[in-house]
Amino acid sequence: MAEIALITENILESATVTVTGTADTGFGQARLYDRAISLFWQKSGTGAVTFHADAGAAVSVDFLAIYRHNFSGQNLAWQYSDDDTNWTDAVSPWTQSDGSQIVKTLDASESHRYWRVT
Repeated sequence: MAEIALITENILESATVTVTGTADTGFGQARLYDRAISLFWQKSGTGAVTFHADAGAAVSVDFLAIYRHNFSGQNLAWQYSDDDTNWTDAVSPWTQSDGSQIVKTLDASESHRYWRVT
């Protein structure tokens, strides 16, 4: 049976977001969190990219969803930190096999200030 998720909060909307890596022209950082399903952030080339969110204070997170991307064949990790130095994997790192949506769910919510996908 399919699961339906209602996404009511996107921590990227209220966090300080930095992206290390290069976006294709016309696919700027704001596309990460503008809620326009037809628009998305897209990297240029094959270099590594890190999406870093500083929420300012600990926020509770229970899943990661990336609906449009060009990460096929890329090794990815979703991580959190309380000090922006020591990082812990939220889930086991993975290699994205295709361009389908990415959804990673935690067994229980985690509350941390810093979150990143790299």
